[in-house]
Amino acid sequence: MKKFFAFLLAFSVCFLALGTYGFESPANCTDEDCKEHSHSGMTLLAADEDGEAVYLYADVESDYNESVQTMTVRITIDSDVAKIRGGQIQIKTEGYALKEPSISSFSQLFDESAKDYATITSKVNGTTVLISIPNSATDSRDADGYIVLTYPVDITYLDMSWERTPNLSITGAAYRQNASSFSFDSFSTSHTLYICNHGSTEWRVRDEATCTEPGSRELVCTVCGYVLKEEMIFPTDHDWDYTHVTNYGGPAKQPTCTESGYGGVKCKVCGTISYMSDIPALGHSWGDRYSIGGVYYQECTRCGEVQKADNQCPHDPDLYEQVMVIEASTCETHGSALFECPTCHEREVRELPYAHVFGNWSIVKAPTCTETGLKKHTCSVCGATETEVIEANGHDFGEWTVTKEPTCVSTGTRRRICSVCGETETQTIEVSGHSWGVWRTIREATCTTEGIQVQECTVCGETNTRALSKTGHTFGVWTMTTHPTCTATGTETHSCTVCGYSETRTAAIDPDAHVFGDWEVVSAKTCISDGVKERTCTLCGHVEKAEDPCSGHTFGEPVVDGKVTTKTCSVCGYSEATKTVSGGVEKTLTDVNGSLLVTGTLAGTKLDFGIGIMPIDRFEGYRDSIQQYFSGTVAMGYDLTFLSDGTDVAFADGMELTLKLDPSLEDYDVDFAIVSGGSISTLGDYSRKGRDITIDGADLAGADMIFVVRGEENSPNIVVPIIIAVCTLAIAGVAVYFIMSKNKNKGNSF
Repeated sequence: MKKFFAFLLAFSVCFLALGTYGFESPANCTDEDCKEHSHSGMTLLAADEDGEAVYLYADVESDYNESVQTMTVRITIDSDVAKIRGGQIQIKTEGYALKEPSISSFSQLFDESAKDYATITSKVNGTTVLISIPNSATDSRDADGYIVLTYPVDITYLDMSWERTPNLSITGAAYRQNASSFSFDSFSTSHTLYICNHGSTEWRVRDEATCTEPGSRELVCTVCGYVLKEEMIFPTDHDWDYTHVTNYGGPAKQPTCTESGYGGVKCKVCGTISYMSDIPALGHSWGDRYSIGGVYYQECTRCGEVQKADNQCPHDPDLYEQVMVIEASTCETHGSALFECPTCHEREVRELPYAHVFGNWSIVKAPTCTETGLKKHTCSVCGATETEVIEANGHDFGEWTVTKEPTCVSTGTRRRICSVCGETETQTIEVSGHSWGVWRTIREATCTTEGIQVQECTVCGETNTRALSKTGHTFGVWTMTTHPTCTATGTETHSCTVCGYSETRTAAIDPDAHVFGDWEVVSAKTCISDGVKERTCTLCGHVEKAEDPCSGHTFGEPVVDGKVTTKTCSVCGYSEATKTVSGGVEKTLTDVNGSLLVTGTLAGTKLDFGIGIMPIDRFEGYRDSIQQYFSGTVAMGYDLTFLSDGTDVAFADGMELTLKLDPSLEDYDVDFAIVSGGSISTLGDYSRKGRDITIDGADLAGADMIFVVRGEENSPNIVVPIIIAVCTLAIAGVAVYFIMSKNKNKGNSF
């Protein structure tokens, strides 16, 4: 019995140590093994006779100068083992701007004699190149083989007022050797070409330079947007604040207006602090000018130094004013006087012109009412005389006398007489005009008819009439009688509060006046992610979408088991297990489709984690883009959510994501594609145990989505189990041997 228990003990130890090895086929593979999983940017042409995929792709390039422009199509086949000895490749272009191409090189994968089978068919709006490769072509394994077609561009069609967009399409099919009746999959791809001579360009700043970072600018075609050239913009100089010096980095001395200093200064723009051993003097900061005795001075607002201002009073000599006469001038000598500047009050003595010493004026001829007179005076020094005309005296008229009174409609006259010469003067007196009384209303105005007012002259009794304007309707507010909808107009009416007259107008269609049905769930909300709901207008079919905010987890009472505290959401089943470890805590966040282990400082925050199966519409939107990287089938898509204190955080090194695969994938190899910010990448290393896939957090940095690609079905590995069984039996035999030997020794001791 002891022998049997010893055998069981040895077998159990071996099974626990080695029993799980070999039963799960690892899904990860080396670069050589996974070569068929990555064919980015290629288009499937066919498969060779060994079943390997052959991919063909085309690169389109253009080159131009002021007079010549060309387009080059380079067709490449990526396989170095394909044996394509028969088939056709057709390159077709559409568009007037492309001329007939030349075939400048042939793939060594095809026999050079295949060039003899190439035909070019020109059409009015394009060309077609058909290349036929005979079955007897020599087989070559050169992986760098290509076919090059060069299309000249007819620059006479380069009309920049509109852009021609010739289309380039490539189609082809290949046949296996010795099975010409079996046709492989054909392919078709197209490229849109924008032909532009980039004749109008401008520099555009892409990133402004700062005092810490360089900027950049690019030379852009203003017609098609093509970037012809990029340049760096050097960083700007720091704007140092020399007025506040600190002892940052060493001793400090504040610079003054006239002396330099040293110490730490700070950039006014970016806040950078730098120590300077020679800070230049600040220079004076002069205040406003002020005048003292006609001289202008200014004072430094920083140090108080006073100096004579650079811009003194202009002293315009024409503006000087005479203050006093020092010596009068005569007809033979100059006099002098004191003059003063009215602005700054500076004074100077100036010479006066010559001046005669004339006596009193004497009348030569007396003036009359209508004629001028004459007077003269004589210089007492030199006897010179000077005459001057005396203006006529003018008439000395008496008061006006009315000779005819004016009336409301006729003029009058008046007369006056000169008391010196008897001259008379007559004037017309204007009509006095009517003396109108107040206006009297004899008919009131209404909404639609004019009123009448009259007034009467108080002198002659003549009357005057005027019309009173219609008052117009006094409408109330517009009242909606028929409300408009998103598809039909409405009507609204307002009425006059005086006479009751009403008007009706059309109310425009209100694009927002929808008649919505009930809300329908498009994407159900979860505890940590918002959902989407929509409703449809029953009139026009407009769909309005709205966010259905998440409600957050509803945790029950936490369960404590030693150092592990677990709390579980009663709504979605999400659980969070917190374990106390040396230096902090670690958390295991478990969702329906997997779990996440988080360590480090992040584990101490409030975390939320979710991995949900992607809705079918978004999954189908990504499936074709993912498929080109793999030879298998894109089977599942998952959305990843990871929040810390309600904010998105990235997966990082030190985390482990465990994804629980769908049961349908348990017996298949799988690969993974990661989507991060729209970019797609393949996942390299990961470990697998049954349906559980464990991925290092560093491989998921920035991941938003993860896609599972189903590969080949696992084949049972019977070699490893046999080896394990043999090892197990060997260990069990050794254990039995030692137990039996020990029992035997015990028996001998008796």
